[in-house]
Amino acid sequence: MKNIKACWRGFSKQELIMELGKGFFLCYMIALLFYNQILLLGCYIILWYPWLYYRELQRNKKHKKEMLEELKEMLLSIHNSLYAGYSLENALNLARGDIRSGFGERENGLEHQLEKIHVGLGMNVPVEQLLKNMAQEVGLEEMNQFVKIVLIVKRKGGNLVEILGQTIDHLNQKIQVKEEIITLTSAKVLEQRIMSAMPFLIICYVRFTSPDYFETLYSNVAGWMISTISLCVLATAYIMGSKITEIEV
Repeated sequence: MKNIKACWRGFSKQELIMELGKGFFLCYMIALLFYNQILLLGCYIILWYPWLYYRELQRNKKHKKEMLEELKEMLLSIHNSLYAGYSLENALNLARGDIRSGFGERENGLEHQLEKIHVGLGMNVPVEQLLKNMAQEVGLEEMNQFVKIVLIVKRKGGNLVEILGQTIDHLNQKIQVKEEIITLTSAKVLEQRIMSAMPFLIICYVRFTSPDYFETLYSNVAGWMISTISLCVLATAYIMGSKITEIEV
């Protein structure tokens, strides 16, 4: 039960209905084009959970991409504030305003996390603890590295401005590389999606322009087996294509 709740925890009620509707439509098209059996829509009772789990993974990837953009802006803002003579606490407060002006008030964005830090500092909570909490909630590797450096410098001493400046420069370069890779592979990702959709479009075209063309395929067990194998091949090709176009740094 907990796992089932977790798969839709990130969706609002409206988004959940929309995602379930997308999954229902996909199942409808598969049942119609590959089997010509609308009754197979009953399989959606089993498939709705894997569908929501997949959509949640896609949503998390998009969210991390947005968070990475905000993190780059936050690190640049902190870097500039530290060199201007501000303390780390004040630099974090200034970064909150910079992110808000640059990206707006995104739900579950870094501006929301920096607001928590602002409130915590007002309650005399140590900045180290607030940053640790932020890193755990954000879940980005670059954020964890930044917080670890802050904790080490705070614990063992050192030139905070110089060390954090070097750390921020390094992290920004890493983020920039990720952004460049995303830009370079975006065209290939689009091609992969188009190629994955083409077989469905071709089958749809033939299905509705020449209804009798696939009649033999729909009327016997051998045809259903061929349709199932074809569907599995298409699904495997889509998964492999998605893995190839995902490059981790």
